[in-house]
Amino acid sequence: MRKLIAIALCLLGFLSSANGAELPVGPMLFKLGTSQASVMTEVAARFRVIPVTGSPDMFFLSDKNAPSANVIGGISFKNGRLSWVQRNWGSFDGSARADEGAKALYSAIESATTATGSSASISTKINRVPGTEFRSTYFEFPGHKVSITVTDGDSTHGGKQVTVDESISQ
Repeated sequence: MRKLIAIALCLLGFLSSANGAELPVGPMLFKLGTSQASVMTEVAARFRVIPVTGSPDMFFLSDKNAPSANVIGGISFKNGRLSWVQRNWGSFDGSARADEGAKALYSAIESATTATGSSASISTKINRVPGTEFRSTYFEFPGHKVSITVTDGDSTHGGKQVTVDESISQ
């Protein structure tokens, strides 16, 4: 019986910590489950907020105004609560230096490993649309996901790009 209670308490602790997961983006620490009103008030004071067309509850966060906007993260809400946070560790286009991409990937994986104390499962996915191919690798930790996406398209479809992101979601 004691073992059963201990297992139940461990599971409850894991579930409550997963629901309260946190991820910093720039100068702000985001916690899943926080009310949309309070998050948006603080976000408006610290970032340039870019609404995502077709997704009224999703926003990209930038440290500058357009046209030199640098997207450093994203957030999304469900039922008035913060349900997804993404931190961009690096975006590279053209012939960016390989070591910059490797450092961004290492930093994202190190952050997720530190936050979860766990190893990851790895999966891949390819999406093809006319003129572009998106190759993604996902490192899935308990409560955290690190993704590296390689975009291979012609110049009219975004060209060649690599992005490294870390995210949490409910």
